[in-house]
Amino acid sequence: LTIIFDGLDNQLLGAAIPAMMREWSLGRPAFASVLAAALFGMMIGGFIGGYLGDRIGRRKALLGSVISFGVLTILVSFSNDVTTLTMLRFVAGLGLGGAMPNAAALASEYVPLRRRPFAVTLTIVCIPLGGTLAGFTGALILPAYGWRALFLVGGILPLVLAALLWKVLPE
Repeated sequence: LTIIFDGLDNQLLGAAIPAMMREWSLGRPAFASVLAAALFGMMIGGFIGGYLGDRIGRRKALLGSVISFGVLTILVSFSNDVTTLTMLRFVAGLGLGGAMPNAAALASEYVPLRRRPFAVTLTIVCIPLGGTLAGFTGALILPAYGWRALFLVGGILPLVLAALLWKVLPE
């Protein structure tokens, strides 16, 4: 679920850009920096998240990643310009990138040796599954509630999951 929500949050921007373009009277090229910043943040976040997982434990690093991308995705809903959106998506990208190495490591550590390849593959497949859910979620929420509600939902779901993981996820 963590990686599904990672993929969902990662792809919400693609669903929301047309509505943002209309609201802010901007063309699509204005959002190129936002998309690049999010990916750059994910790249750095993957490195930092993996390092922190080795240093402080995968559970703590994973929970920190999920909480950070959840909170920052909620903050995106309050953006009023491309500069703020770019900064928020970069920092959210740190959490989005940090979740994957720790989730994959936890998946491989808690399944029997003969099932590890399947567990890690399943974890990785959850990213595009989350992206697919972002499209469906956008189709449901955008017409009725707008892009801000889309990011609120996209941020609240990981925070609810983090609360659940706090209780049940072993180190």
